[in-house]
Amino acid sequence: MTTTLPLVSIIIPAYNRAALVKETLDSILVQTYTNWECLVVDDHSTDDTLEVLNKYSEIDKRVKVYKRPSTTLKGACSCRNYGFEKSRGKYVVYFDSDDIMCKDYIYKQYENCLANNALFSICKFSTFNNNGKILVAKSKLYHKNLLEDFITKRIKVNTPILFLHRDVIKEIRYDETLVKAQDLDFIYRVFLYFAAAGCVLNEVLVKVRIHDNRITASYKNFDLQPLLSSIEVKWRILRDTIGIVDSKVFIEVKNIFISELKLILFRGYFHTFYQYLNKAMLKGYLSKKEYLLICGKYGFQSLYKIPKGILKRSNTLKMVRRKVTNMLKNDS
Repeated sequence: MTTTLPLVSIIIPAYNRAALVKETLDSILVQTYTNWECLVVDDHSTDDTLEVLNKYSEIDKRVKVYKRPSTTLKGACSCRNYGFEKSRGKYVVYFDSDDIMCKDYIYKQYENCLANNALFSICKFSTFNNNGKILVAKSKLYHKNLLEDFITKRIKVNTPILFLHRDVIKEIRYDETLVKAQDLDFIYRVFLYFAAAGCVLNEVLVKVRIHDNRITASYKNFDLQPLLSSIEVKWRILRDTIGIVDSKVFIEVKNIFISELKLILFRGYFHTFYQYLNKAMLKGYLSKKEYLLICGKYGFQSLYKIPKGILKRSNTLKMVRRKVTNMLKNDS
């Protein structure tokens, strides 16, 4: 490889990843395509992440370390956007601080873009745990329509497997206000506006680590803010794809939105549930009949779902349960 090839910017947000980011950076250092820069943006870590990153920047000047400006919102989205502002590459990869890049990742993704005159390339990925056990050997990526298959969950796409021309990201940035479904929001917009300019590479080039300290794993399904963010993204997909995707696909998108929306009702947030539902009917995404059926069905279910959920999450009940358990142990 020579430096006459276009520069590729690898942007990595990092928060408390001292124990894992070494493997990630090691996998980047051995890339067969050598004209790259790796911008790691620390999200104000409280462990030794910055120290580890600075050591790598001393080893290889292509590794550049930044700290998220305190004036921006905390989170990976802000780090990615800031990293993009600092980057210079013709192509951009948003990688994660706990995943591993196969040594030919950049070379093969770039060659795929070149061969297909494409603005982005998508490869496959595998998943593994901290013990090195392979969980999924190869992700599903066969598609008829990238946008339709992605928003209906027929294929699995995450940001590390996307190799993007800079012109794509100039038009699409990460929404820093979201605390969940950020990748879904970013990727569906890439496919919405640029699907025809993309190409697929039927090869595993990324290894995704599955572990308890992943950001997505830290959210409990009853946390309000992550749920609100996820519902908002599902709403955006519903709003943006009507009239664009096949009618049957739109029905699937609508069902996914309703299935998630009911979760907010079952947690007692009636106002938010009906706010989105009313908006969907007024925009013509739901018929009046569908609206009434949904209100009746989930309204009835909420009569027993809500108390059950409240009891399940009640700290007082948990304390009483612990006391009773201890008393039974002492008696036995």
